[in-house]
Amino acid sequence: MDLQAGDRLDAVYGNASNPLSMGTSTTLYQNAFGSDTSAGINEALIGTFKSLAYDSWVTIGRETSTDNALANIGVVFGADSVSSNDGSWYITPEDSQGAEVGGRVLIAQFTTYGDDAVLSGTVSLQGKDANGDNWTAESQSYSFGNVVPAPGALALLGLAGFAGRRRRRA
Repeated sequence: MDLQAGDRLDAVYGNASNPLSMGTSTTLYQNAFGSDTSAGINEALIGTFKSLAYDSWVTIGRETSTDNALANIGVVFGADSVSSNDGSWYITPEDSQGAEVGGRVLIAQFTTYGDDAVLSGTVSLQGKDANGDNWTAESQSYSFGNVVPAPGALALLGLAGFAGRRRRRA
């Protein structure tokens, strides 16, 4: 989903009516020094442990723990997926990291094994528009096949947005 100038994203969520499911047909790379969320990625360690840069994690707008206020509740992190039917990763509306940049906000980085990896899923999003009005976009789906692996057998993908513009004002 593309955001308009001044819009922001505050939450990525799943509920009983709109479950969150993000995953791969192979396995997600998890570095021993990494984290399930970008709030746990220590930027100072990336220089020493180069492969930490390819760890898989979820976020709202930030790639490392620096100035990162991300929290999560009720989200299940697995070897090949992230899911929830009653949870979210989120920031508060006062946190600057949810502001759109070029119409997008980073929500995840997934690194997969294999040349034939397919990334797919469904997420629901919540935020505020430039006027401060709440918006939601439920059950936004995506699928990426034949992701070119790099480096080596790893394929890096940062989900930054979704095509389409289906929003519902709350």
